[in-house]
Amino acid sequence: MPLHKRRAPGRIANSERPTLGAASLRTRHRAYPGATVVDIEGDVDLNTAGEWRAALEVAASAAAPGSAVIANLAHLGFLGSAGIHVLVDTQSLCGSLGQTLCLTDVPEVVAWHLSVVGLDIPRFPDIDTALRTVGRHT
Repeated sequence: MPLHKRRAPGRIANSERPTLGAASLRTRHRAYPGATVVDIEGDVDLNTAGEWRAALEVAASAAAPGSAVIANLAHLGFLGSAGIHVLVDTQSLCGSLGQTLCLTDVPEVVAWHLSVVGLDIPRFPDIDTALRTVGRHT
């Protein structure tokens, strides 16, 4: 009887992993009174975290003190540890600039990971709710 390696639960077999460089990421900035929204579409992993970091840094540098940088995760496919690291750094950057980093449309698995690592970033169910809430504080 041949021996077969079993996968650990939740692990992806090598044949199912995306190939290096196959990940794609698109970002878009939208300016609102008191907030800048960064829409993200795609996967944030080691290959694309730099792109996401740059998009969030551009939003933070363009936003006024007292405003918010809102990351819209409605079309996020995957958020790896590199992406979580970007959120930690962006939250720190926004804090140093007198801004607030917020997240909208956070997938359940991402919300769970953020709570496991203890990352306390305000989350809203959608952009409109975030803008209404942020607008009250600016």
